[in-house]
Order: sequence, then structure tokens, then C-alpha cells
Amino acid sequence: MNTKFILKTFWDNDPAYYVKILDKNYKGNTVIHLSTSVNEAKKFDTPEEAEKIFEVLNNPSFKIYPVCPKCNKDYDEHSAISRIDNKTEICPNCGTLEALDSYLGMTSL
Repeated sequence: MNTKFILKTFWDNDPAYYVKILDKNYKGNTVIHLSTSVNEAKKFDTPEEAEKIFEVLNNPSFKIYPVCPKCNKDYDEHSAISRIDNKTEICPNCGTLEALDSYLGMTSL
């Protein structure tokens, strides 16, 4: 279980995720493929890998977000550490669920 990272922006107040660079247009601007689904987003193994593409895009509206390996959702709050391996960063919601499950004895991690 590893945390991945994505590039996200907003288009008409809806999230848009970076998928890939398509080409340069006739004005020399970078043309990119976006998706409205985090499942289709290009996932990077480290924030540094995402930073390299961020620099190529040269668009400050994009931000780098971690993606929770448990629920596959991006988040911008402080991460939690999974109780399963005590090292993987997960989203706060999944961290809370793991803690409640452990406390209530609902599941064994």
C-alpha cells in the first residue's frame, strides 16, 4: 500500500485531474488531457515526480494532492498513518475509520 500523488485543478468549479501532455498548440502552449475522474488521473509515486510535470505545465492553478491508497480519493488535510503497517499515509477519513474499527474491535487490522 503506497500513497500516490496527482495534479488537480478546477474547471468551472469542478475538479479536473491531469492525465497527460498531448502536444503543443500553434502558439507553443502545452495542450493537456484532463479528466473529471481521479481514477483516470496520472498517479505519481512521489511528490517530486508530480512537481516535474507541474513545472512543465507552468500553470499555478494546478496543485499536487496525495491520493489515499485505501479509498482512492485525493485530500488536502493532514494525513493519518495507517494502523495496518504503521507507515503508509492515508486520508483522515480512512484513518478515523481504522481507529474506530480497532477501538470497537470490529475488524482485525
